[in-house]
Amino acid sequence: MSERVAVIGAGPLPIYSGQSSMGPGIRTWQLAKPLARHGHEVFLVTFEFAIGDDWDFDAPRYEVDLAAMGAVQHLSLPEPLPGDYEALIEKVRGRLDRFQPGVIVSAGAFFASRVAVSLNAEQPLWIDLFGNTMSEVQAKVARSEGNDSEFFRFLYRTELALLRRGDHFSALSTPQKMAVIGQLAMAGRINDKNFEQDLVDVIPCGFDGETAMEPRRRVLRDVHVDADAFVVLWTGGFNSWVDERTLFEGVTRAMEQDASLHWVSLGGGIRGHFQEGYRWFREQVEACPWRKRFLFLDWIPTDQVTDYYFESDLGINVDLPIYEALLGGRNRIVAWMAAGLPTLTTETTEISKLLREQEMGFTVPVKRPDLLADRLGKLSAERDRLPAVGRKARAYATHYLTFEATASPLLSWVENPHPAPDRAFLLKHGRGQRNSLEDTLDELSGLLERPSPRDSQSWLRRIARRARGKN
Repeated sequence: MSERVAVIGAGPLPIYSGQSSMGPGIRTWQLAKPLARHGHEVFLVTFEFAIGDDWDFDAPRYEVDLAAMGAVQHLSLPEPLPGDYEALIEKVRGRLDRFQPGVIVSAGAFFASRVAVSLNAEQPLWIDLFGNTMSEVQAKVARSEGNDSEFFRFLYRTELALLRRGDHFSALSTPQKMAVIGQLAMAGRINDKNFEQDLVDVIPCGFDGETAMEPRRRVLRDVHVDADAFVVLWTGGFNSWVDERTLFEGVTRAMEQDASLHWVSLGGGIRGHFQEGYRWFREQVEACPWRKRFLFLDWIPTDQVTDYYFESDLGINVDLPIYEALLGGRNRIVAWMAAGLPTLTTETTEISKLLREQEMGFTVPVKRPDLLADRLGKLSAERDRLPAVGRKARAYATHYLTFEATASPLLSWVENPHPAPDRAFLLKHGRGQRNSLEDTLDELSGLLERPSPRDSQSWLRRIARRARGKN
């Protein structure tokens, strides 16, 4: 059955011509495009970030005919910053009142989910938790200058609001799904009304299976590197979970032993979020004796990136041993798989473990630059066998990791959208009614901000009284 679906997400989308895209924009299109392809009318709101100052929000330039995707309307807005939320929410609310969606989906970014919840709309709401926000911010704050405890408290309260309001949720990985279930329990959403209901589906990173993944032009060999070079490719951001020190040391040790090894980088620091790791890496390269074998092309338009996949021998990803890596996903690895480019990665994320288990990629332990260098050297020496590994990865991605395949849980839910059973119960007995658990959680939030033994004892006594049915 056709449904009117409002998708609130992030940009730039990967279909913008002349623009680079990152994870949030790819994720937004990953959920929005299959909905349109399945005959639903889609109103897509994208909050644009990490793009040029001359961006025209009223007239995005698409690589493809957006109308060919199906019935899609699009509203492009600036990234919501402090002080801008209310005005942007009202703008979205006005457009949704005219569109009259039957269901709302947030996608790709924490701030998109925050806007979706802040609309206070009655429609069933799917919240896409594109990565574990608290672990991502943990990495950012820990690796940046200054103490951002206020930001943590803000995120804690906002995350509770998302968990309380959502009717269904999606996570990036099975480990993140388990984490979300724990979060839902702490938010009071695991209860008798939801018995035998699974509120969380896994939608891993995916790729657009309808986009051609074939070489078009020569961009590297006999242009920037020799035809027989062993090319190690990096694509995407140097985010706060990248272990740039292990990466630099491992690659340079391998270069010392193998004169054919070259590094090519597309991407870099993430403006307005985290740039320290990329700066450090570039500084180290400039001071090392192998700097002429490093090629930094920075952020290039999305439609040009795939040409580099087909002229590289190996994609490389090196993560820190942190919670974000345990819970998250890696768009870059999925993109390499889709192009048949073999991957070498630290074994951290769920997708990295899958590469090892299915023998369609290569992994090394975290924090071991010596083993990273050794593996690079061996793969360079055995490069003739890499294409077969890449073909195996491509076959897996084509079957399991297309937008269409990964979005199947969302497509099924939109066919019969409904409030979660516990939310349906509250709506039936008085919309907006607060329960004692929500009161308790608010008190807990305050306790976490100003803990003391006396506060803790008082709070526990109130919980005990409520458990016995006393107010």
